[in-house]
Amino acid sequence: MVETEPPPQALADRRQLLRIVDNVVTNAVKFTPDGGTVRLAVRTEGARAILEVTDTGVGIHRTEQPDLFNRFYRGVGAVEEAVPGSGLGLAISQVIAQAHGSTIEVKSNPGTGSTFSLSLPLARSATD
Repeated sequence: MVETEPPPQALADRRQLLRIVDNVVTNAVKFTPDGGTVRLAVRTEGARAILEVTDTGVGIHRTEQPDLFNRFYRGVGAVEEAVPGSGLGLAISQVIAQAHGSTIEVKSNPGTGSTFSLSLPLARSATD
């Protein structure tokens, strides 16, 4: 499900932003059981464009969240359930976000899903 009004224009490298979206959405789909929901939403907040990916998946325990963006880190559930992945997608996404002057943030609880968000500066319009 994608939710947005007319999309805000953010200052970002399109190709690299698409890498972030691909990595985060792929993870959301991977960790959301059949019948669950993955929602992609974009909104403006002040002078920033906020991109959020929210799922109703398995969620991430609070103790694991600080390590999510470390290279090769795989959560306990991913390892135990043999979920495919290299542990690089979120690390690469965070590096791209930082190159854009931002970070990716996560809010999650086991059993209730996760929300990953990215905040980018809005592009100035021709009338600004």
